[in-house]
Amino acid sequence: MSDPSLELHKSVYAALVAAGVCGGRVHDRVPHAPQYPYCALFDIQLVDDGNSCFQQDEAFVDIHIYSRQLGKVEIKQQIALVRAALNVEVPVTGFTNALGQWQATRLVPSGDANSSHAVVSFRYLVQHEKF
Repeated sequence: MSDPSLELHKSVYAALVAAGVCGGRVHDRVPHAPQYPYCALFDIQLVDDGNSCFQQDEAFVDIHIYSRQLGKVEIKQQIALVRAALNVEVPVTGFTNALGQWQATRLVPSGDANSSHAVVSFRYLVQHEKF
């Protein structure tokens, strides 16, 4: 059984950059002094969702968006871009394509009085090509 998380990570990253989310500032490791706004794709959680007929993984992806613009306009614009970019089928090399489904968006405390932080969550079903 192989792990689709790396290939899914690459596809999600490429889709976010291609859509111009946060001006292309998409990180999986945030720089020490990042330019705002930016988004972060840290990790992907995989859960076995297969059966005796096929192997499939359920993948949960959280995109974190950070903004320093006063108010919520900028962060909500970026949320819309993320949803448009990822609520689609994405290619996953070595697997069948993964169909993205938006699950939730939440604005969360940033720990920094000058920043806004949003988390946009997606679920992907990734079927293995060979069982």
